[in-house]
Amino acid sequence: MRFIKLLLPLGIIAVTGCANPASITEEKLSTWTNDELCRGFGTYKGDGSLVLKIHAELERRGSRINNERCYALENAVRSEASDFSITPTARPSVQERVFDKEKGKYILQQSGPRAGLDIRMP
Repeated sequence: MRFIKLLLPLGIIAVTGCANPASITEEKLSTWTNDELCRGFGTYKGDGSLVLKIHAELERRGSRINNERCYALENAVRSEASDFSITPTARPSVQERVFDKEKGKYILQQSGPRAGLDIRMP
């Protein structure tokens, strides 16, 4: 009997310690920035209903979301990367030496300006 009296309070403490925190509502998700929503995918990856809510909010925002950036932010949170950065890059047009198969020799060719992202993950 003493064992049961001791076990019952410990069981109650263990169960309440494992209880889920309050769920995040759709209204709160609508106040998050695009980057916060993307990070939310990585942070709450174990909570299926919240991931679906985040996905619904991203779908509602539509084309305003940069999918590549979102994917990178999600994975940065999943890997717990602290030095994650995304930097836009632009290269001016340059002349390159390329091999022309028809002429059988290298020729100079103008390549146009290029733009992209430099994504750094530790």
